[in-house]
Formats: sequence, C-alpha cells, structure tokens
Amino acid sequence: ADGDDDSRRWWRVFYVATALVPLTHGLATLNLLAQLAALAIAPDDRRRMLRRASVIVPVVAVELGALFLLGAADVGDWVPPLNRGQLRSIRQLMVGFDLTGVVLGGLVVLAVVIAGHRFLRERTREAWIQLLPAFWALGPPLLVVLLSLVRPYAASRYVFPSIAGYFLLLAGLLVRLGSTRRVALASLALAPLLLLDHRHVTTDGIEDWAGLTACIAANSVDGDRLVTAAAHRPPLDYYWPEHAELSRVEPLSPPDPLGQVRRLYHSEIETRPEFRSTLLEDTTGSIWYVERGWAGRVSVAGLAFDSEVMARYELHEAWHFEGELSLTRLDPVGADRPRGGAPCDTVEPRPLT
Repeated sequence: ADGDDDSRRWWRVFYVATALVPLTHGLATLNLLAQLAALAIAPDDRRRMLRRASVIVPVVAVELGALFLLGAADVGDWVPPLNRGQLRSIRQLMVGFDLTGVVLGGLVVLAVVIAGHRFLRERTREAWIQLLPAFWALGPPLLVVLLSLVRPYAASRYVFPSIAGYFLLLAGLLVRLGSTRRVALASLALAPLLLLDHRHVTTDGIEDWAGLTACIAANSVDGDRLVTAAAHRPPLDYYWPEHAELSRVEPLSPPDPLGQVRRLYHSEIETRPEFRSTLLEDTTGSIWYVERGWAGRVSVAGLAFDSEVMARYELHEAWHFEGELSLTRLDPVGADRPRGGAPCDTVEPRPLT
C-alpha cells in the first residue's frame, strides 16, 4: 500500500537520490524524464505516482538553473556536432561491437518488442514492470541524440548509465526460456560474445603518450618549451623520466617541473586568448604544443590563420599519434630548424570534417 512505512521509505530514497543526480552531471537528469515517461503509462495509480514523483521536479530545476549560472551552460568544445560516428559509438557502448553488437542488439530489440506487446495486450502492473528497463535503456540515449540536434552533447559516455537497462532487457529475455538449465546454457552461449568484445575495451582508443613523448625527446634542443592543458600533463609526466634528454625542455604551462606526476597542476592557459598571449610573450625559442581530440586539432589548425602569431613563428605540420593525439612545434621565424622525423610519423589523422 502507498501509505505503509516501506513505501514512504522508498519514496524518500527516490527524492534524495534524484536531488543528488544533477551534482554528478547535468545530463544525468535525463534519467528523471525517462522515469516520468514510464510512470505516465502505468496501468494503475498513474496520476498518484506521477504527482508524488513530480514533487522533486522543482528541486531539480533549481539545481540545474544554479549549475547553468555557474557555467554549465557552456557546451564542451570537444564535442563535435552530431554525426554518424557518434551514433555508432553510442550503439557500440550499449550493445557492443561487430558480431557481439549484432547479436546483442537483435536480442535487445526482440526483448523490447516482446515486453511492449505484452503490455499493450494485458495492461497489467506485471507487464508494465517488464517494460520499465526499455525506458531506462532507450530513453536517455534518445534524449541525448535529440538534444544534439540543437547543441552538441552526443558523447557516448553520457549514456553509460543506460547500460544496466540493456542487461535487464536481456535478462528478462533469458528467463523466458523457463528452466534453469536453459537459462544457464543460453548465458554460456552469450559469454564468448562478451569476451570477444573485451578487446575493444582494453585496446580501442588507447592514446600513444609514450610515442608522443619519444618524439619530443628525439627532436628537442636546448631552449625548447612545452605548452599543453593541465589535463594532458599527467601522461606526459609519466613517460618523461624515460628520456634523459628531455631535461632541456622547459614547461611554460602548466609551469610545474616536468617528470613527476601530480594530482593537481596549475595551468596559466585556460582559454585561447591566454594561449595566444603565451606564444607572443617570448619568441626566443621553439614551443612544443600538445593537444588531443577533435577540438584540439581545430585549435592547432586555427594557428595558421592568426597573422600575428605567424609573423613571429613558423608552424610545422603536426605529428599525429594513436588516440587522437597531436603534437605541433612552433619555431621562431628565421630559425631554419628542420621539422624532424622518426619516431614521430606514426599515424594518419582522420579528416576534421
């Protein structure tokens, strides 16, 4: 009954957990919309449950408003506009790659069809409960994609919480086999597919920071400086001690001594104007510029269109490494310094468009 102590306790848990969700990430509140959508089709007590669930909506709205005022309204410039690759990444995260994705994806579709058909036929609470994982699995990813039609949010990691919904759908499909023996055999048949997919988790997207650091070591000279974002320094510092010759490279930003991994780095460059000012302050030596991802490559390409920077520096063609890493060197005009080569030329970059 709705009025018993156990029910009231779970509603309190729901309110507290939902109020904390925006503090993890603003897009996590999309799960609340999926929950409200599920309650909207509940076969009984629909209005009462919606009314009780909606009590927390104003609290979440105030939290989101505060977060936007504090800067959450800015869209991460590392997320490109919605494209087919993003949709593929979301699908791969949800149901897997290659054969695994085909099999598990097909089973998930079958599970949704069966649960939906049963709910439409019976309109019972039991049928509705079996359909709930579909809202969890499909709702937030769909909302992220729809939002990305207006502003770019379609990073696959934003839909990670929905994975549990997919496995619940698969579990609901497996238990329909009836006997424990059949369920166990079906689970054993699916296990190799998950193992086959594991290589994508452990090897895909690995960033070659070791190769990038070796490239700097092989082509650096006394007086060289290094500029990168604070978030990129830990992997550089991890591999830096492997190359004694890198002691001749001075860090401009973050200015912390190179070679010791820290929890926190103080960066003097947070925006493009600050980076530009750093380039123009002292042009007596070459600057190694380390970037990663799509937005980083765009910022590197944009240097070629900055007439003041180009009047003081020669911009060499960037080197590219596994994991969307890029390394660019800017030499003072007239230095006549060769670009350098091995071990830098490792991978061909993907087109920016």
